[in-house]
Amino acid sequence: MLICPCIIPVFERYTPYPFLFKMAASSSYSWENPEQGWRCRPPAAHDEPSDSEEDDTDPTAEEAGEYLVSFLLELLYTNALSARSLCIICHWASLAGARGPVSDYKLKPDSPSGHFQRKVDKVTGIDLKTAAKDMYKVLVPQHSKYDMSRTAHEMVINVPHEEFATEVSENPGAASGHLDPEWSEDYQDHPVVKANPGQRIMAFAFYLDGISFTKNDSLLGLYVYSLHSFKRHLCMVFRRSHVCKCGCKGWCTLYPAFLVLRWSFRALAAGVWPSVDHTGEAFPEGSRRALLAGTPFSFHGALVHIKGDWAEFSHTLGFADWSSALFCCLFCKATRENRFNVAGFGPVSSPWGDLSHADMERACAACEIWIDLTQEQHARVRASLVYDKKKDGGAGRCLMLDLPDLNLRAKDRLEPHPLLMDVDLFDRVAQFPYRALFWRRSLETRCRHRNPLWDPDIGITLERLMVDKLHTLHMGPAMSYVCHVLWQLILVDAWGTGASGEQLHVLSVHQIRSELWTYYSDRKRQRPDDDITELQDLTLQMLGGKPSSQTLHTKAAETKGLVGFALELLKRMHGRFAGSETNIAFLIGAGEALQEYFDLLGDAPRQVPPRMLQRMFDSMKKHLILSKRAGVPMKPKHHLVLHMVARTGKYGNPSFYATFTDEGINKLLKKVGQAAHRTVWEVRVLLHFGKVEETRSSRKRHMPA
Repeated sequence: MLICPCIIPVFERYTPYPFLFKMAASSSYSWENPEQGWRCRPPAAHDEPSDSEEDDTDPTAEEAGEYLVSFLLELLYTNALSARSLCIICHWASLAGARGPVSDYKLKPDSPSGHFQRKVDKVTGIDLKTAAKDMYKVLVPQHSKYDMSRTAHEMVINVPHEEFATEVSENPGAASGHLDPEWSEDYQDHPVVKANPGQRIMAFAFYLDGISFTKNDSLLGLYVYSLHSFKRHLCMVFRRSHVCKCGCKGWCTLYPAFLVLRWSFRALAAGVWPSVDHTGEAFPEGSRRALLAGTPFSFHGALVHIKGDWAEFSHTLGFADWSSALFCCLFCKATRENRFNVAGFGPVSSPWGDLSHADMERACAACEIWIDLTQEQHARVRASLVYDKKKDGGAGRCLMLDLPDLNLRAKDRLEPHPLLMDVDLFDRVAQFPYRALFWRRSLETRCRHRNPLWDPDIGITLERLMVDKLHTLHMGPAMSYVCHVLWQLILVDAWGTGASGEQLHVLSVHQIRSELWTYYSDRKRQRPDDDITELQDLTLQMLGGKPSSQTLHTKAAETKGLVGFALELLKRMHGRFAGSETNIAFLIGAGEALQEYFDLLGDAPRQVPPRMLQRMFDSMKKHLILSKRAGVPMKPKHHLVLHMVARTGKYGNPSFYATFTDEGINKLLKKVGQAAHRTVWEVRVLLHFGKVEETRSSRKRHMPA
């Protein structure tokens, strides 16, 4: 990847403005720096500055110019500054005597509008045509407003094995690190690790998440990163407005992408550059990939974590979601009726029974219908196919009538597979007999599609899906509990306002806000070493606005800090609940159990000792039982958090694979997506994100421990 030489050196020396990298704790979680140890806390904003002589030394004029350009480029890539503004600032700064690379970017203010971006690209070394030519490409079905119908577009991809090979060549520690972390059982049992004893293993994570980046559009980003260096590589990015709209809910677009990822992950597991592309075809003779084919990497790659929100696991990976009556969980066989029954739940037992990769295989096989078609049968099937976009339809290119002699029914869906990655190409089949794949929706259970990503031979199974602390605990039970407690206090007029209706709600929230600021001050004074994310404001709308729509609108880290506050407030105000003492006792007990679990997570090492693990089980079971009795609204994540506890023994403390930093990276991707022009959107996003992440990662590598 091309990196402007003026960017990296300055970050190694000066960081007076962390500007856009000071996101949602992009470097605040020290498990992303194994050399420091996970308990180390980075300097807080209020810490005293260093008195060292080096810190007080002013940069030279050349260095100041480098820093100015670096700062302006960061603003450009994250949509805070236009290319025109950057060039004009450099123009006047150069005339004012600025040194370094400032003059390289200068353009007169009256220059034609198209010249500014071209000037920046030329100096930074970005050549969109050259960069796009070198990127891996795959044809995917998409749809845009410029297309009359569903068409195939050439999507550019940063292939994981190529990104990791480049990173390791620049930073050998990315493959194995200077000090290996204390890996948990799931790493030790990984097929790639067991198949390559004594070899250099790069443990890496795959993260996927969707975010809104404009008023009317959102994007889906797919990343990989080494669990030693934590440098993010954006592999693919999809605009939701451009995914296939044939009724498949985007699956036609996602299928080829997952096929490419599996091909790349297999190359990493083997530790060898692939000899053929993802379709099985040889690379063009003389190309870079053809010259590298068959040569070994200096490491083997093991996909250890697949991370993301539950929504992405369900919708993007092709599973049933939490609304399913019989298949509401990705990890067990619980139903909507029994998912909150914790009797028999413990470190060595589960009342629901865990799901395995074999269960997923059976669910897919039950829906799949393979059929060999003659030319005459192919013509009949093709004439019966339509794109079914109805809500209760077949969700894709489906049959509109029964074909009993072929054992096919109406609404059976023509499904993509490795030899037919685009169902639209079914019409062009010329060799017979032809083997086609159909999917019967009436037999669906827990799977909506067979995802080509799964590959048990290299350890990519359901076990790699990580139950995330941010989405599951903070935005699940913790959020539900805090919201319920605050509304209970409001509805009993705990502060004696004497008001009613909306006036009662508004006045009570004012009282809660006042109490909250006092709580924050007292906590800082009593426990100054504890980091807590504080709310900047608290309004009635942040609690849902009215009792019938109780919803807490806070961020995950903010919610964690509110649990102790809500519990303390409830204990002090419990006398206001005349006639409801038992119910409030349950509510207080639920809060104490939840706070105990938070404390256990904070105190536990990566490998949680058995006695501490048992306490985690006990505290979370107690929280769920008492919450249910106290009337706290039970959400699907109340069940999912039980899996987070149950998997701790095998996967380690959930704090070590939380997605706080990944969510912060989403903010960067959002800004980069907003800044990229739609005509070259994919290439711009991949290149600009890579530049910013390269700068951030280089700075972290060179910061003192």
